[in-house]
Amino acid sequence: MNTTFKPSVAVTLAFAAAVAAVSASAQPDSPCAKGSIYAFRGTAPAATNYTAAPQVTSIVGSGVEGYVDSTDPAFAQIGRVHAMLHDPATGLLYFVDGFHVVRAVQPGTGAVQTVAGSGAVGAVNSANPRAAAFDTPSGLALCGTTCSPRLLFIADRSAHTVRQFTLPGGAVETMIGRAYTAGHLDATSAINALLNMPMGLAADEAGRRLFVADIGNNAVRMMTASTGALVTLGATGMYNLVVDVAYNRADGRLWVSDFGAQAIYSASTAPSDYPKSSDSDGAAEQMAAARQHVYSSVKNYAVKHVAYASEDGTWAQSVLWTMRSPGGVVRADSSGAAWYAGGVASGSADGDAAAAQFGELKALALDVAGRAAYVGDRDAYRIRVINNVLPASVCPELTPAPTPAPTPTPT
Repeated sequence: MNTTFKPSVAVTLAFAAAVAAVSASAQPDSPCAKGSIYAFRGTAPAATNYTAAPQVTSIVGSGVEGYVDSTDPAFAQIGRVHAMLHDPATGLLYFVDGFHVVRAVQPGTGAVQTVAGSGAVGAVNSANPRAAAFDTPSGLALCGTTCSPRLLFIADRSAHTVRQFTLPGGAVETMIGRAYTAGHLDATSAINALLNMPMGLAADEAGRRLFVADIGNNAVRMMTASTGALVTLGATGMYNLVVDVAYNRADGRLWVSDFGAQAIYSASTAPSDYPKSSDSDGAAEQMAAARQHVYSSVKNYAVKHVAYASEDGTWAQSVLWTMRSPGGVVRADSSGAAWYAGGVASGSADGDAAAAQFGELKALALDVAGRAAYVGDRDAYRIRVINNVLPASVCPELTPAPTPAPTPTPT
């Protein structure tokens, strides 16, 4: 296998430089920045119709496994989708599948194109993103408008690294870990740290911290942009099989998806909140506060979070999205968890969300401005959208103005 990386603090501190290039007073990436890619499958629903019953539509993929980019999303061929991410600033839907590349769905047209990776298996960095090589990329996160330049983070699972891709069309570099060296080692420079099959990724609202679901170590790791250091939140083996993380803007904690325990936890992002030893006084109580059990019987690969924005810009309502078997999408808020689409039987059927059928779902992305959720239907080799799933309060500017009262006709 081809293996190249830069054993230098320069690469890991590029994350810090990107964040520092923007004023500390910069606002978090707005989830309402630009519109949805849902529209490319036809006319976007009118704002007044967003209260309609959610619908499921297959939007990318022919149903045949393959690696074919196309200007027509119905003729594009994809593999088993491992991760997806919607970029609110551009409308692009990024995804990684079994062909070891990063691909993007264009807003408006639905065209599918490869944006990084040659398709060869390896750990090759390159100033030309199409010449780079990945080995089973499995997680995506974004440091968007709060970073300059904008960075897409990629969990390169089988290479045991996290890579950074400078958008648009910039270099692919190793950011965390040493290629093809698995282990558990924190370090003051993340390039010297060790990971073991990183899978899920999440960035905080200002892009100052990156969180890694380190599945091989059953641990959550955190890189801080200002220092370039990588630390473990808690201890190795604290989870059964941690596969994904999502940052909660509402309270600053993490949602942690533990596939092995079929559970979701709310976890502190402060290393000092975790007990130094399980034998110390009050360790059990301290751990319970640092890692709170939230939901059970949720066997899922992906967890995403959105905090609905009110008109004054504050984060108002916290809502979690996840998936479980049989193929279904779950929406959970303060009232608890509830099915939102599918979940009755495995299959591949579009239509009303309640009756829709999915196969094994492994990837999930939220398009807040478009009020849509995207799922990677793994064995159907398709990306599907659930529309009409987010209320108008998420993006107040998209809420239709009241219809003026008719002017009385003189008599």
